[in-house]
Amino acid sequence: MTDVPTTVRTRGNLIRHFRIFAQKIEIEGEPMLLLIGRDVTEDLVQAQELQRSRDTAELANRAKSEFLANMSHELRTPLNAILGFAEILREEMVGPLGSPRYKEYAHDIHESGTHLLSIINDILDLSKVEAGRLEAYLTWIDPLESLEMCMTLVQQRAFEASLSLEHQFDQNVLIEADERLIKQIALNLLSNAIKFTEPGGKVAMNLEKTGTGGLCLSVTDTGIGMTAEEIKIAKRPFGQVDSSLSRRHEGSGLGLPLVTAFAEKLSATMTIDSRPGVGTRVSVVFPPFKVREKDDD
Repeated sequence: MTDVPTTVRTRGNLIRHFRIFAQKIEIEGEPMLLLIGRDVTEDLVQAQELQRSRDTAELANRAKSEFLANMSHELRTPLNAILGFAEILREEMVGPLGSPRYKEYAHDIHESGTHLLSIINDILDLSKVEAGRLEAYLTWIDPLESLEMCMTLVQQRAFEASLSLEHQFDQNVLIEADERLIKQIALNLLSNAIKFTEPGGKVAMNLEKTGTGGLCLSVTDTGIGMTAEEIKIAKRPFGQVDSSLSRRHEGSGLGLPLVTAFAEKLSATMTIDSRPGVGTRVSVVFPPFKVREKDDD
């Protein structure tokens, strides 16, 4: 069978698009040619409209990502200055402030600025992901130092939230990864777990070998948990699972989407197991070819 595209001008001087199908057949022993024409004009118009819509959406998405990246840089410059001056006031580096309340105000300015800078950094990272400009510099690293540093960074936050913070790390593994992305994955997961766990709860980070020779970095909490539908929302950029606990800790809603993007950049996969009222376990699993024993050096 032969399939040939063609165009036809109608009596009304309109152009119609056809596909002509030709096939050799026999009728009572006589060879004949069967021709079937199908008008595909509407199909082509719809395909062109769809492609134009895709091109427009892609252009708008690229413009949005570039705008976010540029604005994030513009915002970070004055914000870093605000943080610097707030720290000078808070620490009274050039002399006493007078009233102790000024020191409290400086502390509040610094805390608010730090939170805002964290959100801006998340938006900048997301814009890099969407624009395809997220870079990963892969080397064989010992993840223990990075993970222990992340535990130290969130320790005070966990203490203030009345949470117990635990960890258990395999001491004898190396992974091929970007150390910066490993830190960001760990900090995002720990921060999320602490944010959504009520006082008296527990947050634990583990690093352990999988049964197939890979490596699993996981954070488990005894927090509010999520339904399957809420997990879908949380994995979307800027998704916010609405709950009284989460509303007390406003954020960008970019934690899990960024972890997903960072994991994919490192050839790892992220999975979420969660039950409402029981807790959540988020796992980032590295394949065997990204893992080796320290003794193999």
